This record gives sequence, C-alpha cells and structure tokens, in this order.
Amino acid sequence: MRKKYTVAISVVVCLCIIFAAVPCIAKHDGGDTPGFTLTDNALSVTGTATMPAGTYYFTSMSISGTLNVTGSAVIYCTGDISTSGNGIVNSATPLGLIIYCTGTSVTMGGTSDFVGCLYAPDATVNMHGTPGYYGSIVANDLDLRGTADVHYDEALQSAGAPQSSGYAVSSWIEK
Repeated sequence: MRKKYTVAISVVVCLCIIFAAVPCIAKHDGGDTPGFTLTDNALSVTGTATMPAGTYYFTSMSISGTLNVTGSAVIYCTGDISTSGNGIVNSATPLGLIIYCTGTSVTMGGTSDFVGCLYAPDATVNMHGTPGYYGSIVANDLDLRGTADVHYDEALQSAGAPQSSGYAVSSWIEK
C-alpha cells in the first residue's frame, strides 16, 4: 500500500548553511575493516560503524549497513541521504539524533526503526520497507511505502526540535 503525504508549511524560511570541510570522526565496531569509508566528507557505511556523541558534517550519506549512534549527535549533510539494511540506529530519544539535510533526496529503508529528528525542507523523503519512524520530519514531500509508519513525538514541539521554531502544519492530505 502506498501512502503519500503532502504537508504545507505555514511559514517560508530560506535556510542557507555553509559547511566547512570539517573532519568527521567515527569508529568501527572491531574486525579487520572499519565498516565505513569517508571520502571528501561523503560517508559510506557498508558494515557496522559507531558514531559517538558530537557534531558531524557530511557532503552525502550512504548507509547500507548499520550506523550505531551512541550519544547525542547532530549531523549536517549538504547532499542526499540514503539508508538501507539496519540504517541509522539511535537508542536514545528523538532529540538524541538531529539531522539537517540541504539535499533534495532522503531515502530511508531497511528493517530498523529510526529514532530522531530529520530537517530536510527541500528534500523528497521516501520511506520504504518495514521501519517505524519515531520523532519528527520536515520535508518538501513525504512518500511512505510498504509498512513504514511515522510516529510524531509530540514532546518535541516544546523541547526545541528543529521544526518547532515558527513552523506549523497548515494542511494534511492523505492519499
């Protein structure tokens, strides 16, 4: 079953973020290979990698393995994001992982639930597979396929989630 949601935002804001080429730090969970590569700040995770608490800057993110977020993390990504496999695993609350994306495409698939806040106002967010999404999403378009579900954490509205500063849902269309 395909669910498509179009959300109109009542406030229009121009978001311009300039990223410096800041080195990114991540560690692997043992074994002979680190499970990830980082080339020109483009993150690719094909095995299992761990991201400790911190602020990270990427030009793109491609995760086909597992990225375990072990502390409060903020991720800035200037390009597209794609996850499959176990994807991004955050065992904390949605505010424990905040992702700001200025790309035009975010694809989240796989089998693990995602817990976090995604702020991607120019992106089409495609969710497929069996994950549940717990937190909040700001996107240009949201397309749900398979058994993907979104569970908005209402506590985020007063807790300082990225979209709570001046944004409000002005309409909701379910097809």
